[in-house]
Amino acid sequence: MESYERLLEITKEMIQFQTGRGIIQWDLYTHIPPKGIKQRSEQLALMSKLYHRMVTDEKLERLVSKLEKESDNLDIVQRREVELTRRELDQFSKIPEDLDSIYSI
Repeated sequence: MESYERLLEITKEMIQFQTGRGIIQWDLYTHIPPKGIKQRSEQLALMSKLYHRMVTDEKLERLVSKLEKESDNLDIVQRREVELTRRELDQFSKIPEDLDSIYSI
């Protein structure tokens, strides 16, 4: 199913992005020299903002909605992936982008 394959591509990008964000967060809290805190904080805020945009993208919303309508054609693992993506989308849609980036630090 082409739509599901596209969803997997997008969620893989989201996971990779979050992993990179996690490394910056870890660095910020463990090994950063005092003069680097501002830069890492700004990087983390930017990455949070970009991730928020990624998750709340209208294309992702349309794709998830389409897959929800076609859920009879999906196996149990695929349906769960759609459910989890919907949950992430719904959670981030309730948080303004700027507020999300402020609280990510």
